[in-house]
Amino acid sequence: MHYIADVNLAFDSLRMIMREVPFGWLLRYFHLNGASLFFLAVYLHMGKNIFYGSYLAPRYKIWLSGLIVYILLVATAFFGYVLPWGQMSYWGATVISGLISTIPIFGQFLLTIIWGGENITTITLRRFYTLHFLFPFIILIVMFIHLIFLHEEGSNNPMGFNSQDNIILHIFYSIKDLLVIYCFFALFLFFIFYLPTFLGNPVNALIADVNFTPKKMVPEWYFLPMYTILRSINSRGGGVLLLAGFFMLLFSLPFLTNPMIKSGDLKLFFNYIFQIIITVFIILGWAGSKSLDDFWIFASRLFTSLFFIAFLAFLPLTEVLNSFIVYYRVDYYLKKEAFNLFFNLGKDFLSLHSFDLSYLTRQKKDYLKLILNNCDIIDEYKDATSLTDKDDAMWNAWYFGESKYNLIYAEDEFNFLLDKLFPTDSEKYYK
Repeated sequence: MHYIADVNLAFDSLRMIMREVPFGWLLRYFHLNGASLFFLAVYLHMGKNIFYGSYLAPRYKIWLSGLIVYILLVATAFFGYVLPWGQMSYWGATVISGLISTIPIFGQFLLTIIWGGENITTITLRRFYTLHFLFPFIILIVMFIHLIFLHEEGSNNPMGFNSQDNIILHIFYSIKDLLVIYCFFALFLFFIFYLPTFLGNPVNALIADVNFTPKKMVPEWYFLPMYTILRSINSRGGGVLLLAGFFMLLFSLPFLTNPMIKSGDLKLFFNYIFQIIITVFIILGWAGSKSLDDFWIFASRLFTSLFFIAFLAFLPLTEVLNSFIVYYRVDYYLKKEAFNLFFNLGKDFLSLHSFDLSYLTRQKKDYLKLILNNCDIIDEYKDATSLTDKDDAMWNAWYFGESKYNLIYAEDEFNFLLDKLFPTDSEKYYK
């Protein structure tokens, strides 16, 4: 390759690649904008998993392995950010890698090992270049582990069903994946040919000068939320602890709550909490691109606090509220002559509480026979393909509001099913 990992030649070699190597400019813009769009896809993927509860048991291993991939991606992007040896490259490496010195006892020694001396030199640049080359192979290994866990537990779904009613990949999902790939590739090409440096920092177009510190330190956009959290405290040690708390919060997310309802679509108030989290995360990124004046220092501290409060307080309270509704309020609403509502809600109502009742996805008349037969809801529902004439007449009477048959007729059967669906003791009939 034409790049030279040397503090005296790195910047000039990159300029030579852009101007003299055939299609070198295209290769660099592919690499530069590809990293940004890759992180965009990662953040969208993480947000979707949080919304639909894919990080919860039994899929917590998928979430944890995915977070390891994310951390490796952040490290790889940081090593690559240093290689152009522009102003932001040098000072970003100085500030971020210098945080290692805050580790008690052996922090300074570890920083000297990483730098290869007391300052960032050619040795440091060569080590970062080597790590930037090797880390993608480590990411590939962890990604395969991530896919193995996904294959074992199966994918989540927006309704929160635990059953593995699998659908073949082609053509049901492959056509959707191709559409998403096409949209991302169109956006990718738009940035490459029309806005190739839009996502970068213009200060990094200047060669690194160890004697001149930029007035405003702004990393790449995908680092900005973490950068805001890091500088929200006027202490290097405190900022490092807070940033470590950010990653620890993500790793502990599957163990903070054990909700009955997994999907955010079916949780009361969860949509609002999730929108708050996304808004706060975007504002953290915006604050990270601003100067350290009084207003943005206050905003950084405020929204950093809101980010942690949303995960540590708002989300658990939402789960408690939804559990309270399921255990104590559903029985009240259903028993007030809402038996017809139970049939109308059907599978959506049952999936609302994440019960393993995926076999209850047939016609509404099947629910009537389920109640009349008093069958065990945990076992497979058998012989639900037809109803007797009497059952059919009772269904029509209840469904269309006729007075010949009353809801009280099935009160005992209905209460029997309620006791199984919503037990009053600690035993739970859901996964």
